[in-house]
Amino acid sequence: MLCCLLLRSLTFRLFFLFCVCKTTERVHGKDLTCVDFAEVAGHVPQQVIEKYFESLLTSSFEHIQQRTRDLVYEGYTASQVLSQIHQMLLSTGEDKLDSLKKARMAIKLSETEKRLQDGADELLQLLDFAAFTVQVTQQQ
Repeated sequence: MLCCLLLRSLTFRLFFLFCVCKTTERVHGKDLTCVDFAEVAGHVPQQVIEKYFESLLTSSFEHIQQRTRDLVYEGYTASQVLSQIHQMLLSTGEDKLDSLKKARMAIKLSETEKRLQDGADELLQLLDFAAFTVQVTQQQ
C-alpha cells in the first residue's frame, strides 16, 4: 500500500515537473534558467521582494500601499509574498529589526496567512500586514 502511494506521488511529481518544463519552454524558448522556472512557478523575484521588504521597514504607508498593489497586479500570490517576507524577516539582522519587532511581525504574518487560508482578499490582507509593519517599525 505504501509503495503504491509513493509511486503515485512520484508519478505526480514527475508529471508536474514535465508540465512546468513545457510551460517554461513555451514562455522563454529553449534556453531555460533557474530564474525561468521560478517565474513560471510563481516565485517572486528576489530583487522585487527585497525592495518590497525594505520599503516595509523604511517607507510611508502610501508608498507601501502602491508597492503592494503593484505586487498583486503583477500576479504574485499573497501567500508567496508572505512566505518570502518570512524568509527575509528571519535573515534580517538586529541592526534593522530587534527581536521584539520581528516576533510581533511574525505573529501578524501567521494571522494573515490564516485569513488567506480562510478565503480573505489577498490585497486587503497584504495591506493589513503592511500597515501593521509600518506601525511596528515606527515604534521606539
